[in-house]
Amino acid sequence: MTNPTNSADTIRSLEDRRWTAMLSADVATLDALTSPELIYTHSNARVDDKASWLDLMDGSDYRESRRSQTQVRMYESTAIVTGRAEIDLMVDQSPVGVTVRYSAIWVLVDGEWRFALWHATPTRD
Repeated sequence: MTNPTNSADTIRSLEDRRWTAMLSADVATLDALTSPELIYTHSNARVDDKASWLDLMDGSDYRESRRSQTQVRMYESTAIVTGRAEIDLMVDQSPVGVTVRYSAIWVLVDGEWRFALWHATPTRD
């Protein structure tokens, strides 16, 4: 029998929580969801660790995200999420829209899923 905490639905729910926290700049929730070893590669090639990403999220102004083509693949203690996202945010008081294809990796640590890696590539499709 499949452990419900190790299901694709669990990871989808965690991804929803993460995106909601990013849109509301909820750093406490992001901190709780994230692995201490986070590697976050933005679509502009900037790379953050957990501390620098949380600092960035504390001052972020994400407006909306539209995700599609989401797939979740489960591998024992690792979950790989891939998809497409259209993200609207403010940068230096100007609206910016970016469309990316992304990979997010969640790892199971001491019985809890933690967001461990993000990699985004800009796309025009």
